[in-house]
Amino acid sequence: MGKFADFYVVPPAEAGAAARSMGGSERWPHYHINRVDVFQVATLYDLLRGVAGESTWQQFEQQVEADSADEESAELVDDEDGGLLFLVSTFPPDFVERLAEMSVADRSSIAAQWQAHPEFFWSRNAEVAAEVVGELCRLAVLARQRQEVVILAESGE
Repeated sequence: MGKFADFYVVPPAEAGAAARSMGGSERWPHYHINRVDVFQVATLYDLLRGVAGESTWQQFEQQVEADSADEESAELVDDEDGGLLFLVSTFPPDFVERLAEMSVADRSSIAAQWQAHPEFFWSRNAEVAAEVVGELCRLAVLARQRQEVVILAESGE
C-alpha cells in the first residue's frame, strides 16, 4: 500500500478520528491525494509568506494517531498487528487565512511557483498543483466559516 494523505476540516478534538476514517466518512469535508507530506505543504506556506528555507513545517502542530484508539480515554491502542499510523498536522491559523483569502488569479500564480519547486514531487503536471491549491483554498474557506481547523493526515508506509 502506498502512502496516502487526506486534508480535512475538523473541530480540533476530532482530528484523530478524522485521520482514522481515511476519508471514508462524510462527517468531515476532505480532499484526498496520494504521496503528499507536511514538507510539501510547508513549502506552499513558505511561498504564500514570501519566505524560503525557514523550517515552516515546524509551525504545523503534529501528533501521531494509530488506526484504532480508545475514543473514551483518547489513548492510542497498542497495534501489535502493524496497522497504519497517521501523522496528523494542523495548519497554522495564518496559513488557513492566507489560503481562504486567495483570489483565483493568485491561486494560479502560486500553484505554478509551487509546481516548479523541488519539494513538489507528485507530478510535474501544472494541473495537479492547481487542483491541490484550489482544494486547499476551498477547505480553508470552510474552516474559517465553521471556526474549525484544516489538518493533513498522512498514512505511514
